Amino acid sequence: MSKGELNYFPSFPAVVYYSGYNATPILEECLCKLNYNTQQRILHKRKRIFFIPLSVLASEPGFHLTPNYQIYMFGDEINLRCCHHSSDFIWQLRFYREETEIRSIQNSSDICSEHSFVIQKLQDRGPYHCAIWPSDNGINAEPRRSQPITMNITESPQAPVISLNPSYPVYLVGEEITVTCLSPGNKEVSGFHFYKEGKEIHPTGKQTDRYIITSGQETAGSYKCGYREILKEREIQSELSSPIDIKVSVADYTVI
Repeated sequence: MSKGELNYFPSFPAVVYYSGYNATPILEECLCKLNYNTQQRILHKRKRIFFIPLSVLASEPGFHLTPNYQIYMFGDEINLRCCHHSSDFIWQLRFYREETEIRSIQNSSDICSEHSFVIQKLQDRGPYHCAIWPSDNGINAEPRRSQPITMNITESPQAPVISLNPSYPVYLVGEEITVTCLSPGNKEVSGFHFYKEGKEIHPTGKQTDRYIITSGQETAGSYKCGYREILKEREIQSELSSPIDIKVSVADYTVI
């Protein structure tokens, strides 16, 4: 497209535009075009024409984080989304953690850009923000910055203690064993999980801290347990307990 040509954009429903810095906002459906000689947008409404400086349209970018939790855990996958309020313009867009750039996007006509990462350390809580530059003004121009977002990151709840009742070094075939998972302190626990040799066993996720088994060759092995705690309206899985072993004596030998 050469200088002076007019580029027509699709209509934008219910978008606020201004006829001047001190003018009353106009809420309308409009057809927009850009005059490259004057660097002004022209809006048509009821046969009236308003001239809008580009700097007015280049307002603070929208910045969002998903998923939207009150509390975050290590291993959570986070998506940052930054959207500017222009149409079909080329912007310089950057994502920041504190004041450190973590991603830069250039020469993009996309209205929104995204950046994803997995929480691995406490420093990943932020704060995060994004900034945009109109390419016509150069990267040395003052950017438009979004409002910052900071995440509340917590570690997994403390591991429970697992125990056996009765507690014997070796069990005989057919003995009933109660495996108990004790959560520490006064916690709002929503359920318990039991594991054998690293694999979850049934029943799982029930609100009982006990799991009863009958000893046999197939029950011998190493057991762990965990619980789920309600934190800030989110269900969080605890660390797993230390292992406890069940050994079963079958005939003249012991299964470990």
